[in-house]
Amino acid sequence: MVSLATAQAPAGDTLWTKDLSSVEAFSVCFSPGGEKIAVAYSCHGPMVRVFETATGNVAWESETPDLCLYSVQFSSGGDYIAIAEELGHLTVFNMNTLELEYNLDTQTGGLYCVDFSPDGSLIAAGCIDGSVRIYETAGGTLVRTIPAHSGSVLSIDISSDGQWIASGGDDDLVKIWEMDSGSPVREFTGHTGDVRSVRFTPGITRLLSGSADDDVKVWNTQTGALITTLNDHWADVNTIDVAGDESFAVTGANDMSVKIYDLFSYQLLGSLTNNEQTRVYGVSVSPDQQKIAAAIQNGAVFLWNISGSVGMEGITSGNEIALYPNPVSEVLNVVPADEEFLIEIFSATGGKTGTFRNASQIDMSSYSPGLYTVRYSGKNGPQTVRRIVKR
Repeated sequence: MVSLATAQAPAGDTLWTKDLSSVEAFSVCFSPGGEKIAVAYSCHGPMVRVFETATGNVAWESETPDLCLYSVQFSSGGDYIAIAEELGHLTVFNMNTLELEYNLDTQTGGLYCVDFSPDGSLIAAGCIDGSVRIYETAGGTLVRTIPAHSGSVLSIDISSDGQWIASGGDDDLVKIWEMDSGSPVREFTGHTGDVRSVRFTPGITRLLSGSADDDVKVWNTQTGALITTLNDHWADVNTIDVAGDESFAVTGANDMSVKIYDLFSYQLLGSLTNNEQTRVYGVSVSPDQQKIAAAIQNGAVFLWNISGSVGMEGITSGNEIALYPNPVSEVLNVVPADEEFLIEIFSATGGKTGTFRNASQIDMSSYSPGLYTVRYSGKNGPQTVRRIVKR
């Protein structure tokens, strides 16, 4: 079994640990509602398992080829899971019927990563031949091939608006492409090792990349500039995930640790140490931002409670109000703490973009994607500050 000890704040508890396999657990992801966790395993192992988040019990497991399964992802509606397989098969299961939808030989020599478009209609796959292939979810028809890297594509991530796809390769490069055309948007250089994980922030203004050079880099997607380098890992960074409100990121590495970073200050908030000295291959933040799941080299999966430790609530003060959904696409709902109140919204650069009095709903459909600060002032109470992401 794997046990975790908190090296520094935040405080939290390991909710459960499951060690049901003697092979490597390569990838982990939450279902869209957070009630399930899917895990993909290595060679000669137990395929893909889906766990109940609340209990850790196995809800379902697939029969798959006796080969390494490097990546697993849920579609945005939770109707499908897609799996990247060692020899190049794209395997898709229907999670409503629990039946195999198709097992497609992509003829690429191998797949390292998969991701769904936000509407679930497309699946992108990163391939050993250096290409990113985009397929229709229904039926698996090839839509587009992007000649992305000179070596294997080790990681991909589709932006929350579905317009861009980021890729990281063993040529040490990070790139962004247009989903519709496959045209190049931007290239980032600076890593000195394989880029094993790329992840957009929900507002799409930043891109995080993790590498075998032990670093996590944060890039400005609009200008291409390097914002900062997070260098607290001392071995290959394999995996990154970002909270839905863009307030923190989680990373996992061959140094046997999971690290949590504040994405406003870029400070290290906490570190989890794997006492069995096994590498961390996959991490995932739950949709409610209360839990972290991790996939470990010896096949174990753990779930950690971070409730109240990080995220949006950690940067607020004053009245207890609620703003949802976060990220928001169109309408932001407000549950106030006062009968009379004022809300002011500010852009990431500090400019005021809106003032609303006693509004239970705020139409943000015309706002540009990005990070915003919401300042709430009650009639008698102090100000409260929240940060939200507009998709």
